[in-house]
Amino acid sequence: KRAVELGNVDAMVFLGEFYEHGSGVKLDKKKAERLYRAAADRGDALAQNNVAFLLVSEKKFEEAFRCFALAADQGFTLGELNLGICYRDGDGTEVDLGKARYWLERAAAKGDESAIKELAVLDARLGSGVKLDKKKAERLFRMAADRGDAYGQTSLGCLLYSEKRFEEAFRYYALGADQGFTNGEYNLGVCYMRGDGTEVDLGKARYWFERAAAKGDESARKNL
Repeated sequence: KRAVELGNVDAMVFLGEFYEHGSGVKLDKKKAERLYRAAADRGDALAQNNVAFLLVSEKKFEEAFRCFALAADQGFTLGELNLGICYRDGDGTEVDLGKARYWLERAAAKGDESAIKELAVLDARLGSGVKLDKKKAERLFRMAADRGDAYGQTSLGCLLYSEKRFEEAFRYYALGADQGFTNGEYNLGVCYMRGDGTEVDLGKARYWFERAAAKGDESARKNL
């Protein structure tokens, strides 16, 4: 607190995080916001991003957008990611998928896992206003999958399956399923049920459907 009184920006952010999450102090989001704002006003990108998150939770999307933009303009990766999401979803601004891709690509270029996944979804999603680019989507999903991300592994499996590359799709579904990712478990069950990329094995199909169904997956329940 003494460092905060002396104007130390890092201390403002750290103390703000303590108040935001109730770590060692009583939870107080108003105090957290005041501390973040004090640091943000001094140009701290992390504080700008943090105050934006608080504003989003309060549904103050336009102000949150402005704060994310300030952080992104400084090259702060999380700011770039969140600004891209704002442009994609139209939170605090008009939907602009070109700008969404621009900011997500900036964050993805620095290895941000979430940005890589969001970009892949943007490029793979039909009817989104973004020209379908399966090659780019595959490259992005592979980046996430190679880092051990279960969502990326399963999404890559889905893309490969849609291209009838069943053996490779099966392998990626298995990687996602082995991490307990529900959609990976379900799709691995489908592969075993149909013999796509592997031999038909109804016992294994049931095993994976049961795992997915236990987490509430309706499609898995129907297949059981």
